[in-house]
Amino acid sequence: MSIGRRKNANALALGLALIACLSISGCNNNNDPMSPGGGGGGGGGTSSTFVGTMAGPSSGGKLTLVVPTANPAPANGERAARAAIVATGTFNPPGGTAVALAGTYDTNTKALAVTGGGYTLAGTYSSGLLRGSWTRSPATEAGTFVVVLASSATSVRVYCGTFTSTSGGVGGIFNFAVQGSTIDGLAYTSSGTETLLQGTLDGGTSVTLINPLNPGPFLATGTLNASNNTVSGTYNDGAGNSGNWSGVGC
Repeated sequence: MSIGRRKNANALALGLALIACLSISGCNNNNDPMSPGGGGGGGGGTSSTFVGTMAGPSSGGKLTLVVPTANPAPANGERAARAAIVATGTFNPPGGTAVALAGTYDTNTKALAVTGGGYTLAGTYSSGLLRGSWTRSPATEAGTFVVVLASSATSVRVYCGTFTSTSGGVGGIFNFAVQGSTIDGLAYTSSGTETLLQGTLDGGTSVTLINPLNPGPFLATGTLNASNNTVSGTYNDGAGNSGNWSGVGC
């Protein structure tokens, strides 16, 4: 066979193989985290839902965020130009009107950016949690948020409440989310001081919380009452401020 005929035969064989691939399997690369049906990285028909809370000195509530990927961890980085995917959500202030949120989530950097109703949220995913900050305009407000990667549509319960000092200190907002026996949340004084909350729910009723940035004695303890969906207890920050906290499902 001549060189020219050999080239033509090779080209024909390659073309037939390509047609067969497209018609039978669509040539999907199942190891590509950014391909539909791939490794859970970019829109294979499933979503990740995060549920938790956002809070600030004078406001707070339940926050839900949804990104269309089964795996919110970063992609391999080979296709960074396609890393940004749509993110949506809802902020539900207790007694207020729900606020719709929309923006993007970057599967390479794990960064979230959404806006809506005057709110702007920016955060980063790590180890099952999406944490970040928020601002609101034209009313000048700011705070932080933490949402938990939900294992199912109803697995996360959020409680919105307040804390009141009995030692002459400042009170404020006391919100947290419960998934299984794990608790993550935020406390905010009316003067703007934030305290992270992490802890456990033991036996379905006993709440124990610490500040992970200052893990000394228990920051707060209390009880979850499933019959009326309330929580309450006492706190002591170890610096002379103590009192009571309580909340309801939100």
